Amino acid sequence: MSRSLFKAAWFLLGGQVRTSESIVSQALQQALQLVQCSSRDPLIAHCKYWLGRIEWLRGSETKAYQYFYDIQPWVKDILQGEEVSLYLEFLKPGPEKDIRQRTLLTQHLGSIYVQNVP
Repeated sequence: MSRSLFKAAWFLLGGQVRTSESIVSQALQQALQLVQCSSRDPLIAHCKYWLGRIEWLRGSETKAYQYFYDIQPWVKDILQGEEVSLYLEFLKPGPEKDIRQRTLLTQHLGSIYVQNVP
């Protein structure tokens, strides 16, 4: 599982979004089988984290936000868990979204922007 997600991250950094999504989707299916279709498991959260990153890279902020929102209970159980609250704040819909995004980019340029440049 971890190897597949590492591989997906590598493809994502290389700009191969579809390949990365395919690998993560397969890993998610494997994780679902491992936990007997329970959606409340850190393995599922890890896969959904990467699907959120993929959707954000595609510009699908609403889908990305939903993936990050869904995994909040498991942020302590996944390696990238510390980043989830930052993504949620950045992608949170609302009237002041543009101002909030500019502020967050200024404060966390390395954490948000640089990771999403192919």
